[in-house]
This record gives sequence, structure tokens and C-alpha cells, in this order.
Amino acid sequence: SSRWIEAPRPGEVLALTLDARLQATAETLLDEALARRTLSGARPATAGAAAVVMDVRTGAILACASAPRFDPNVFDGGDNREVRRLLGDPARPLFDRTIQMAVAPGSLSKIVTAAALVESRAVDPRESFYCRGYLEKPTALRCQIYDQFERGHGEVTLPDALAESCNVYFFHHAGRLGPGPLTAWLDRFGFGRATGVDLPGEAAGCVPTPESIAALEGHDWKVDDTRRVAVGQGSLTVTPMQAVRMTAAVANGGRLVSPHVVQKSSDDDAPPDASPVPGLDAATLDAIRHGLEMAVASPKGTAHATVFNESIAVAGKTGTAQTGGDRSPHAWFAGYAPVDDPRVALVVVVEHAGDGGEVAGPVAARLLLRLAQLGLLDTKEMEPQINTDEHR
Repeated sequence: SSRWIEAPRPGEVLALTLDARLQATAETLLDEALARRTLSGARPATAGAAAVVMDVRTGAILACASAPRFDPNVFDGGDNREVRRLLGDPARPLFDRTIQMAVAPGSLSKIVTAAALVESRAVDPRESFYCRGYLEKPTALRCQIYDQFERGHGEVTLPDALAESCNVYFFHHAGRLGPGPLTAWLDRFGFGRATGVDLPGEAAGCVPTPESIAALEGHDWKVDDTRRVAVGQGSLTVTPMQAVRMTAAVANGGRLVSPHVVQKSSDDDAPPDASPVPGLDAATLDAIRHGLEMAVASPKGTAHATVFNESIAVAGKTGTAQTGGDRSPHAWFAGYAPVDDPRVALVVVVEHAGDGGEVAGPVAARLLLRLAQLGLLDTKEMEPQINTDEHR
């Protein structure tokens, strides 16, 4: 009926924080990573990837890429076959993985576990712990280095454990700590709830607790559940947007900024709705940052081989999240740069693709080079290229 037809009218001009050049690079890099994943024979056959780059001071998102993608013009009514193909594609190109993909973060969560251990006085960051490669027996709760070489990391402090991603360090101390402080600190860093980014359909992820574990996994909470959550496994799931927000908080001195893609007039300053991570001490942050810096700069660091660049000082953490069965792990990297005066945080995740350092690390490294090329890591000038679009 004609009474339901509304005449078109011009929309408002919408200024975005996205940098079109960086966005294009991120999309290309994700497409290439998925192509390499296919050639490597990773399982299952179909998967996706995401990358987010964010200003650590304001929460302005400079790039927000999901792969595979789709051309929104197919929904103009001209090609119903292409719409049906998209809807039935097992790789789910309509699924925005930056905000809707909630998966196990793997060792990225050790950043939060480190904060929980130090702030709960369970460890002194300078205290040494001997890693033999496994916690109690060689067949379970091991470090990746033991799987490869049948040895451990030896004597490690908390920064060492972050840099070298020592599972046994975190298994041991988290088991003594218990689930309460650990789940509380995951909540303080924003996991288990939406970030509030101005995009539709954001997922909340999941932080399992002793109260919810029965519904999630069908059993009462055990000490091994605490250990699994401490290293980003079990029922713990996070989105790339949550991960980049957590990383930005480490970089900016402990503030949880509000991620956004719509340009705000206050983007030159800290947004008024940024909130401090409760109870996070500067000394604790220093210890965590030291570990993340060594993860890239030290030859022993899990990100050194693929992310280290003499011209860009980067801090970060790799994550290799086991997914069960014969499926390949999720590959993560989260980091920030420059180390001395952080401007951006970034997160890369490739589903079911393998080792975080080997798969996500190279994508992050090339994104960082592009950021430097575009001048977006400069300490004096950090204004993204503004894109405008008229929405009708």
C-alpha cells in the first residue's frame, strides 16, 4: 500500500574514525592469512579472521576488519542468488568477527592473570619460579616448549613467564590463587560483557565462574578449571574488540576506553566515559609491560621471530588457543606501540590457523609497518584520515 511508502531523504553526514588506507591494508592482510591457512591444511576447512586497531587514549578505532567479507550492494535487490550464496556460505561472511566472534583467547589472558596474581599478593613479580615443562606429570598441564623439546623454561619471573608464555608458571600460581580473584580481574578488564562499541550485534563473551560452570560444562568447579581459565582455555571466551580494549588499558596506564567508530568531538582528549581498571597499581602495570616488551624484543620472546622490528618498539602477547579434537588452534596476537609512548593497540586473530606467533604475528607486524608508514605511530600527530559517508 502507498501509505507505507516513505519518500527518501538525505541522511546526516557521518564522520568515522576509520583510516581508509589502514582499513584496506588490514583487509588484504587477513585475506592473505586465510589463503595461507588453507594451503597449510589447517582444520576445519573453513574459518575467518579479524583485526582491530585502536587509539589507546580515546578508543577511536582506526581499522576494524573481518574476513571473509561481503559486498553490501548485493542486498539492493538485484541479485537474489548472491544473497542466498552469502547466507549459506559456511565461512559466514555476514558474521562480523571483530565484535561477534567470542572464542578462547589462549595466552592473551595471561596478561589479566598476571594482574590478578600480583594485586592479590600471590606472587612478587621479581620472584623466581622453576619451570620443568609440566606441572605435576609430563602427560598433562605442560608448556609448549616441553611438547617440542621435552624441557622447560627453567627459572622464570613473572615478566619472563609472560614473554616466554610459560603455562606452568601460571598453572602453579593460579591454582594456589583460586577462582575468585581471577574471575574478578577478568571482569575488571571488561571480559564477559559488551564493550559498548557503537556497532550492532556485539557479543559479550563468557567468563566462567564456580556458579556457572555446571551449566557451561556439567560439573562442579575444580582446580584445573582455574588453571585453564588462567591460560585462556576452558569456557573462557572473548571477542577481538574486548581483547584490544584490554590491551589498550595496559598501554594507557590502566583506563578502559570506550571503543567507537563514529568520530567524537572529544577524540583529542580522553573520553569522559573512560574508566580506570579498579585496583590496578602502576607497579603491577610496569611488570606486565616489561613482560610484553620482552615478548617482542627478547630472542626468547614468543613474538620475537615475527613481530620484532628495530625501527618500531612494540610490546605484545601471542596466544595459541586449543580448540579440541583435530581442529587447529586459534592464532592470536595483541600488542601496542610505540613502547615508550603508546599510541595504538592492535589485535589480530585467525580462527583455527595454528600458532599465534607464526600466524597472527606476521599480520600484526605488517599492520605496524603500515601504521608507521602512514604516520599513525607519531607521538605528535595521531589524527586518522576522516571518512564521511551520507547514509540515506
